[in-house]
Amino acid sequence: GRFTGGAAHAAVASSALFGTLSGAAISNVVSTGVMTIPVIKKSGFKPAFSAAVEAAASTGGQVMPPVMGVVAFFVAGQIGLEYRYIVVAAIIPAIFFYLGTFMTVYFEARRQGVGPLPFEDRPKLSSAELVQCLVFILPLGVLSYFLFAQPSVQKAGFYGFIVALASALVLFKGFRNWQSIYKAFVGAGRMSAAIIVIVAAIGLIVGLIQVSGFSGRLSLLLAQLANGPLFTTLIVVALGAIVLGMGLPPGATYFIIVIALSSGIDAVGIPPLTLHLFVVFFAVISTVTPPVALAAFAAAPIAGADPVQTGFQAARLALAGFLIPFVFVYHPAVLYKLQVLFEWFGGELPRSSAMIDIATVSWADLGWVIVAFALAMWLLTSALTGYEKNKLRGVERILRVAAGLGILLPNVFFALPAVCGGVALIVIHRFLGGEPSSVETTISNKANT
Repeated sequence: GRFTGGAAHAAVASSALFGTLSGAAISNVVSTGVMTIPVIKKSGFKPAFSAAVEAAASTGGQVMPPVMGVVAFFVAGQIGLEYRYIVVAAIIPAIFFYLGTFMTVYFEARRQGVGPLPFEDRPKLSSAELVQCLVFILPLGVLSYFLFAQPSVQKAGFYGFIVALASALVLFKGFRNWQSIYKAFVGAGRMSAAIIVIVAAIGLIVGLIQVSGFSGRLSLLLAQLANGPLFTTLIVVALGAIVLGMGLPPGATYFIIVIALSSGIDAVGIPPLTLHLFVVFFAVISTVTPPVALAAFAAAPIAGADPVQTGFQAARLALAGFLIPFVFVYHPAVLYKLQVLFEWFGGELPRSSAMIDIATVSWADLGWVIVAFALAMWLLTSALTGYEKNKLRGVERILRVAAGLGILLPNVFFALPAVCGGVALIVIHRFLGGEPSSVETTISNKANT
């Protein structure tokens, strides 16, 4: 609450944490949005942006380890890789997603003149409330342990449920009666029923695709495209995932894309885990992609905002999600370098035909990508917002977009000049861009009170 745009930052953080356990964008929006969106509006943000913050942050929860929604389990089954390796591969991309969202919120807060929350509105947690946080921390810890140390999805789910139930009974007084327990089981049954319906629908769609021969034609198209530039092939796959994902859950979109392109996927020429996560990210990001942005449509009524406008705002907030898949295709260290964690903790490096050889990527490669992506997102988010220290001119915004995209190029001879140019643009604006605007002064005054 004490940071610029603190209410929106808190909403992003809460959705990220909720996403570690939920993994469903719409349920994330409904669960946390009823609390966070009114606070964001009260702090000074416009209704559409307030709803968009929650929609974008909830969307990121679907790629947030360790749950990542049901789609991560689908990936594990499709490529024959243990679930824990997929979770570790998603750690840095998930961090990248929320880094971009935080930056957009920061610049938008400065543009709209939204400072920190007033002291009296800042949340104050009592010791009892801090203890109750264990209800979420303990099950998450148990879930993570059984997924990593003893890779068993069944054990992870069972023991996570037992610990969640026990901790709720001990720490929540309102949960210590049979009626509350009954309602919890009924709610779980309804959620399970929804998942069963989705899986059944996926089966019908996949069957139609295979019987009609549509799968073969798409696979042939992908195989033909694979003979050309990799970037063109990736664009086609990304567009397919986004279009199919407009109105479908990410799990359904993922399955349709993978089944429809099954024989052509091998021709793309990149490791299966990389390509499947590429599809996953665009299937997820479709929930905030207009014109049918399901997460934005769920958040808009809570804020009393226009759903279409909320969708466009959410897509801007989720900008990183559109770039990350291309980044980890061309910079494999993003997905694979953290796999050495298994060796550090007494295990062995994963070896699978679905992955690259971990020894081929270095910490220097990963360090470069992290720094480059952070700088690129600073440039791109400020350019799309049109504001940093003060209002950015049109030429500045165009140059920032060019530099930001150039930094992410895999060719270092293009990326290094883009880095130098991007840093120069930031320095020039900071020190030669004139005095801070009246909005900046207002924010500074709020921060000092």
